Formats: sequence, structure tokens, C-alpha cells
Amino acid sequence: MTDFLNLPQAISVTEAMTPVQAKDVAFADEDLSDEAALGIVLQDVDIAEKYLLTKSLITGLDQADDLYRGYVKPRMWSNGKARSNIGMPIVLEAVEKILPSLYMSIFGGKNEPFYLVPTGRTKPEAARAKGKILRWAIEKSNLKEEMRLSLKNCLLYGFVIGNWGWEEKETHIKKYERDEEDKVVSKKEIISINIPTYECLDLREVAWDPGCKVQNLRDKTRGAKYVIKQVFVDADWLDEHRENDMYKNIPTRDELAVLMANNTASATDSMKASKTNTWREFQAEPAINPTSVNPVSAPLEVLEYWSEDRVIVVLQRCIVIRNEESEFATLPFPSCAFIDVPGSAMGFGVAKLLTGEQRLQTGVVNTWVDTLALSLNPVFQLLKGVGAGTQQITVSPGKVVTESGELKPLIVPSVTGEAQN
Repeated sequence: MTDFLNLPQAISVTEAMTPVQAKDVAFADEDLSDEAALGIVLQDVDIAEKYLLTKSLITGLDQADDLYRGYVKPRMWSNGKARSNIGMPIVLEAVEKILPSLYMSIFGGKNEPFYLVPTGRTKPEAARAKGKILRWAIEKSNLKEEMRLSLKNCLLYGFVIGNWGWEEKETHIKKYERDEEDKVVSKKEIISINIPTYECLDLREVAWDPGCKVQNLRDKTRGAKYVIKQVFVDADWLDEHRENDMYKNIPTRDELAVLMANNTASATDSMKASKTNTWREFQAEPAINPTSVNPVSAPLEVLEYWSEDRVIVVLQRCIVIRNEESEFATLPFPSCAFIDVPGSAMGFGVAKLLTGEQRLQTGVVNTWVDTLALSLNPVFQLLKGVGAGTQQITVSPGKVVTESGELKPLIVPSVTGEAQN
């Protein structure tokens, strides 16, 4: 971040974090200065992060992940050997049983998941044509896979946030025409098309207005006033958006080459407090860590601040690369709770509902296995005053044990019946 602060378009974080002055106040139909915009984004991120931490919502996500993976903390006997830590996948089984039914209820059709029925003056041909466009939009936006992830997040965590929008792409099309010899030939032509997008957001990379009291962040009266989305991009992404009229202040190729090639630019993480379990089993590498020796692929943080009337995009917490009126006039973040909680955006998920059942079964099974281990490999008692003192007695077939005192195995009662019941 320090190196990006040296760029001429960068704004001092200290200056941005100062309280907003009367001269910097901007209403919905007024322009907002970049300095004030940066201060709003950084301070609102801190407010939202503190809310999530004080309400233990982040630890709830970590507990849900541990339950889904069947994680059991390692336990040791007094001699340092591992005790039983068998995981019971109760939450995983429940989520994976419910998920297919919900998913197939939406995308159960073989070809087109949605059918448009013509009503009023709409002709059947027009309805079929719009249905084809809808099918194309679903395919291009990867909606099926993102909806599967959305359903899983909603079931597991009890809350899900999506992000819809659009992006402009160039594509090649073929056009056929006759040449001078009256032969039909094909020519490739580059055109720009707008493609719809939808993404299931990672709850650790999004923050919202703590004053939201309903599961629908877009509610006009009780919803969120803002949503902040964290994205990690690379130098190629910045280079592609340099010619986009919606963006500004993007560093030049030369500036990026110096910062990235010398390894002096490291990604910031404004939502670091939300990422407490980054080294869990099967977990991907943290987004701020480079995963390639190519300097152009090094990660950089981008914060997207959305409200109903404005969008602000901040690069590396110091450069405002977008600050304009929102093109949607609403929050493009649909949200839903599995079991909604009155007065809260987040709700109860399967992990919250079954945590007691899974912990109970895990505890009973592991205690039973530990007891079984003591029965199969008993503990021996040496009479006091006869032998040299307490010691570990290892047993193996054909082994002769010579001791000065009597060795008596301690009988461990069987708990198999209780465990099975």
C-alpha cells in the first residue's frame, strides 16, 4: 500500500479518515469528491467489520465450516499418544440431502429451466424468442453453478448474498456475403455485447450496513444503506479497464510494471478480521498471497462500495478508480436467509440447527472408542511398596514380564450398550 501511496493519484489514508466536513457533504443528485468517497468507504468497512465481530457472526461461519468438514480437535492421552477424534458428518449429510431437491426444483428441466407463457397481446413466437434469450443469459452468466453455491451457502450458513450485473465483451461473429465473383464468402466481424452476470459472494469478502433488520438487503425501508464487496484483481484487470469510461485514475503500465516486478506492491486486506480460519484443511490459499511468479498475476485489493444512488471503487485503500452515480438505482445484491431471525439480516442454517446433535454424537462415539481402547489395551496396577514405582507396561504375544510385585490390570467397564442406545 505504501508504494501505491507514492502515485500522484493516490490519497492519503490519514486525510481520508478525517470526519466529513460540511463542504464535502453530497446528496443523491450531487457529485462527491474522491477524498470524501475514500473516507466513506474505509470508515464504513471498519464499522461493518466491528459489527460482525461483536455479534460473533464470523465465528459462526467458522463453526459451520468445521461442522460441515466433520472437524474434531485432536486430543492426547497423558503419554502423548492421540485419542480418538472420529468426525460425525451430520451437518454435511443434511445439507447434501436437501440441496439436490432445492436445486432440481429450479433447474429440473432438461433444456430450458424456465418457460415463458404468453399472456395478453404477447404472441407465442415472441414468448419463445424471449425464452431463448433467457436461456442464453443463464448459460453466459453461469447461473446454474452460482445458484448451486448460493443454495449451499444459504443452507450451511443460514444466509447468502448474490451480486448481479453485466459486463461488456467483444466476440467474433461470421457474416456471409458475395464477393466480386458472385461467390458466397464468410467474414469475421468483432462486435461488443453486454453479458449478464451473477455471482454467489463469499460472506467473508462482503460487508453491509449493520442497521439492516431484514434478510433482504434491498428492502427500501429496513434494508441496507450500503454493501461493500471485496475483490482481488491483478494488473491485467486494471489494464483492461483503463479504457473503460466508468473508471479513472488507473496506474499506467509503466507504473504497474515497476511496482509489481520489484515485489514492492502487496495486496491489502480491509476485511482481514473476517478471515480467521485461513489454513483449514482443503482451504484455498489466502487471496492476498501471490500464487504465481508472474508479477502481473500478483493480487491487488479492490473495494466496491454500492448504495442505491452511488458506486465507489477503491484500489489498494488509497486510489479511487470509480466514483459516479449507480447505473442500477438499487443495490445489485439479492440476499436470503434459510430461517430468518426477527431484527437481523443473517439467519439460522443447518449448521446452527444441528450443532448440538453432531457434537453429541461425536462426543459419544469418541468416548466409546477411547473406552474400547482401554479395554483392549488395559492399564496395569503395581502394588505400592513392592515395585520400583509406576511405569508403562507394554503387552505383546509371547512376552514375559518380570516384576518384583504383582501386576493387576484395571478393569474398564464396557459402555458399548449405552453408546449403541
